[in-house]
Amino acid sequence: MTTYNTGNPIGSTDPRDLSDNAQNFDNAVNATGDTWTDRLGVARRTLRSAVGYTGTGTDGAIQSYAAGLVLSGYNVIILYSGEFYRPSASATLPYTTTSTLPDADGNLVSIGDANLRQDLSNNASGSGAALVSMESGPSVEVAVLDRVIRVTSIAAMEAYSAPVGYVFILNEGGRSGVFDVIAGDFSDEVVIDTGKYMVIPLADNLDGSLKVAKKRTSGALTPENFGANETVGVDSAPAFVRLAEWANYINSPVNVLGSETYKFSSDGPVFDVPVRISGNFKVEVSQDISHAFKFTDSVVAKNIEIDFGNFAALSGAAIKTEGSFFFQDCRIENLAGRIDSSTPAMYMIESIPTLGTMAVKDCRFKNATNQGDGILTNTGFTGFLFLRGNVPGSGNMFFDISGNTFDTCKTIYEVGATYSEMKNDMDADAIRTFIDNSDVNTYTRLTIKSKNNTFLRCQKRLYKINHARLVVDGDISLIETGDVSLTEPGMAYLGQIRDGSLEIHNSNYDATVRLECFTTVNITQIQKENKITNVAYRDFRNPTDIGDRNRLFADTSTGQTDWTVNDIRTEGLNTLSTSTAGGAGFYKLNNITMRAAKSLLQYECGGSKGYSINNADCEFNVSDGNAEEISLRDTIINGQPERPAIIKNVLFVDTVERTSVNGFPYAIDFRSDNIRMLNTEIRYLVGAGSLSSLRITGCTGSSIQHSSAERIDVRDTTNFTLSHSSYALLTQSGVTGLRERNNDGSFSFS
Repeated sequence: MTTYNTGNPIGSTDPRDLSDNAQNFDNAVNATGDTWTDRLGVARRTLRSAVGYTGTGTDGAIQSYAAGLVLSGYNVIILYSGEFYRPSASATLPYTTTSTLPDADGNLVSIGDANLRQDLSNNASGSGAALVSMESGPSVEVAVLDRVIRVTSIAAMEAYSAPVGYVFILNEGGRSGVFDVIAGDFSDEVVIDTGKYMVIPLADNLDGSLKVAKKRTSGALTPENFGANETVGVDSAPAFVRLAEWANYINSPVNVLGSETYKFSSDGPVFDVPVRISGNFKVEVSQDISHAFKFTDSVVAKNIEIDFGNFAALSGAAIKTEGSFFFQDCRIENLAGRIDSSTPAMYMIESIPTLGTMAVKDCRFKNATNQGDGILTNTGFTGFLFLRGNVPGSGNMFFDISGNTFDTCKTIYEVGATYSEMKNDMDADAIRTFIDNSDVNTYTRLTIKSKNNTFLRCQKRLYKINHARLVVDGDISLIETGDVSLTEPGMAYLGQIRDGSLEIHNSNYDATVRLECFTTVNITQIQKENKITNVAYRDFRNPTDIGDRNRLFADTSTGQTDWTVNDIRTEGLNTLSTSTAGGAGFYKLNNITMRAAKSLLQYECGGSKGYSINNADCEFNVSDGNAEEISLRDTIINGQPERPAIIKNVLFVDTVERTSVNGFPYAIDFRSDNIRMLNTEIRYLVGAGSLSSLRITGCTGSSIQHSSAERIDVRDTTNFTLSHSSYALLTQSGVTGLRERNNDGSFSFS
């Protein structure tokens, strides 16, 4: 007990309590008994009793029985005949041993296995597992340590004849890992894994027919598992090839996880099983190789980067796929064909159409080039994405291309090549499809959606599509001034569609003076209606090749393909379309704004459906007009159109004077019957001259209402109505049945 015993609660600052606490601490640490009583009367264990059993020797060493040993506490023990003894509960402490042996001394009691339990739980040397023996063998400690074998080389591991159940820990650089000795016939695996990366035969079974040491994996294979080395100059492609061979052998889907920069100076792997690749790793190619990766089954690849270093993929593509594919957040760059024509095609990803997933999202592609020879037309093909081959005979397919950046694809010309030779070579397309078995009418089943992509410096076409439906939404094309010399051909088409259909929505194609367009969208053999909506085109001009046609779309088919074109804004585009072959579909043009243009529409009516124009605001820059630069022109070959042309709410403005040197001073030239023009104005800016005019030839049953023109010329026309319109000059020749009323003009027929 303490001196004062005030009974004050815990936390007291009374000096008497501080004195009692000092006494209590002394008792707790130094007392030889099992307990001490605190200042509030609670019994507590002493430090001596709390630490377990102790002996009578120096520093608590346990001594063997002898008379005269002093046991000062109930946890003080002595050893006698293989048993431990302590003071009994009835003994008076301290107790001194006598000549009476412990097993006969009533003041001592055997403690049984209590001390043994304490030693078994002790992790000190000589305790724990070292106290337990195996049957007819060493201690448990020795047996366990013998089953885990540490080695520093594969050769050292092979030299062991370890039984099944043993474990090897290999410490050998990138090949380090844990190998379990397991039973089974692994002779085939031993043959496949020649580099001994996954299975190691042991000395007593070299062919692996009974057992091997097999490497543990965490669910993903790594290139390092198969010897990849990120050291500068070391070719890691063989490691990827070994990884693929192993995956193909086990014939099971695999995850491939990379984390380094790997050098490829030889052909990349071919995977024949489903693969998922990830890990933010990079491949750097250091010479021409066949391919970086090829997948004959499905592939999902995320966060990988391939830099071809301006070397060639001799197979024609950096990545080749034959199953479903999904690429996201990847980057491929600097792929270059060879000048010796051994690489007629050079694409970053080439794929075979599949009924499974086909998607490329949020990737960046840069610098795809190929060499032309100025002679052959089957060389110089290049681009970013190429879907080609046979498609399945049934089922719908969808290729999602969204959120990507496509930067620079072009044909490289021989030194000294002429402009004509350059144009002959040029075949660089950002996105391309080529379907071999076109007889299956794939355009009704294969949809390619290009959404929110950005194109920069794509030389010939952004889209070259055959036997498919192309849907474009939110794409942007940007070409900076000076990117390509004006002495070289620039973009030939925005896109070319063959035996398919096209929709363009909410897109912006913004380029500068270097961009030429032979035909912005060239459509052949179309089977369905096409739509272009809410699209802006800017500066489609090329001063070095002014003879090339420059138009939004051209329909060269004879299948009466319908076009719906809405909300278009152009600057520097010559014309929306020219249809000269006849057999055209119905053209529906709504909400058109054109600046620095030559013509709105050239339409061949013979065998065609007809056209309508509603809400157009166009400014034309035509100083010496020719047949292709009339603002609006329809012609008749082999019959009238199925429906009458309707022109409503249209403004045509000539910004310079039209001359008649080439015989075409007219802004509008109509040749078809039953034309309906309403609320249309043809005028010129101040100083632009007075030949902005309308010519009507052979347009039986046509009418012009609430419109105006500087000059109206009517020829060889029957039953023509001109009402509520204004003009400065009205002329006629061979006209019968003209009905003119309520016009603001100085000339009228009776």
